[in-house]
Amino acid sequence: MRKTISMLAVMAVMVVLACGIALAAGSRVNISTLRCDAPNNDHETLNSEYVVFKNTSGRVVRMEGFKVFDKGRIHTYRFPNNFRLRSRDSVTLYTGSGRNTSSRLYWGQGSAVWNNTGDTATLINRNGRVLDRQSCTDR
Repeated sequence: MRKTISMLAVMAVMVVLACGIALAAGSRVNISTLRCDAPNNDHETLNSEYVVFKNTSGRVVRMEGFKVFDKGRIHTYRFPNNFRLRSRDSVTLYTGSGRNTSSRLYWGQGSAVWNNTGDTATLINRNGRVLDRQSCTDR
């Protein structure tokens, strides 16, 4: 009887751990593209500078409270309240202005954010945990 209870307890712990791992892996958002060097003058083509975020999980991710910032945290973008990224979808954050949709967000900056070389985009969740980083020279 004790052996059976012990085995059931071990199995229960394994199930809980497996679920926890699946949930952690299931809420993954990463930076799939960082375009730092817009064609022509970066300050004149602000929406040619952008960051693409991809939800690689099988569930919707609530991104309110998430932030992305450049090297040195000179510029920080906060995702809008109630913003959700659907499973397997992407959203592009443009440096300039426009109308936000479920697949396009606009930072509203009046000048370029990303240095063409040597800059890094960092994505953090609402708890301040780093989810991903990408440099202008990556990929």
